[in-house]
Amino acid sequence: DDCMSFDITSSYPHHIMQFNISPEVKIVHPKIEDVMSGKVIMSDVNEVGFLRTDNAILPTVVKKVFDERKHYKDLMKQAEKFGRPVITFVNTSGAYPGKEAEENGQGEAIARSIFEMSGLKIPTLAIMLGEGGSGGALALAVGNEVWMMENAIYSILSPEGFASILWKDGNRAQEAASVMKITAQDLYKLGVVDSIIPEFGGAEPANLEKIADHLREKIYYFLSTASRKTGETLAQERYNRFRAF
Repeated sequence: DDCMSFDITSSYPHHIMQFNISPEVKIVHPKIEDVMSGKVIMSDVNEVGFLRTDNAILPTVVKKVFDERKHYKDLMKQAEKFGRPVITFVNTSGAYPGKEAEENGQGEAIARSIFEMSGLKIPTLAIMLGEGGSGGALALAVGNEVWMMENAIYSILSPEGFASILWKDGNRAQEAASVMKITAQDLYKLGVVDSIIPEFGGAEPANLEKIADHLREKIYYFLSTASRKTGETLAQERYNRFRAF
C-alpha cells in the first residue's frame, strides 16, 4: 500500500517486468526538462514518474521477467502442431539499435524468429500495415506470401539511416527513400511483395469497412488455396521465395 507498482514493456529486450517503486522517489506531474534529461523516469501511470536513483526500485520484483521471444516461438510451433495458419500484421519502425538491445540478445531473437518461421509446415502470411522496418519487420515476415497496404513502406532500415551511412548526411532522407524503393508499388514490381491492399482513398475510419472486407476476401482465398498443399510443399515454396531474392 505504501509503494507504486507498474509494468515496463521494452521493445529491445522483449521483456515485460513489474516493479515496486519506493514511495520517496515517486514524482507526480514531473517537469518536462527532468524527463528529457533522464532525471525522472516516467511510468505507465499518467503523469507519474520516479527519480532515477539507486534505491528507486525495491529489491522484490513482483512479476518474473517474461521472455516474449520464447512465447512467439511457442505460439508458432503450437499453430503448426494443430494445423493452424500463421498470419502476422506488421507495423514497426524497426529493431532498436542500441547497446542494450544487443546485450539482451535482440539479434538472436530476430534470427530465431526467421529460422522458426522458415520451416513451418503450415500456411504463413505477412501483411505490412504501415511501417515495415528493419529486423523488427523481417522477424515476422517470413511468409508464403507478403502483402502491403497501399501506402505502407518496407525496408531494411530507415531512409535517414540509409542517407547517413551512404552519404554521411541524414538530411537527404527523401532522396534515399527514392533510391531504396520502399513503397508497396516499387516492391511489388521487384517481386518482394505479392499483393498490394487498396486503401480506397486512404486508411481512415471512413474506409475501414471497405478495406477490411477486401482483406477478408483475400485472406480467405489465400487460406483456401494454401490449405490444399502439404506442409513440406509450403515450407519449400517459402524457402524458394526468399532464396530467389
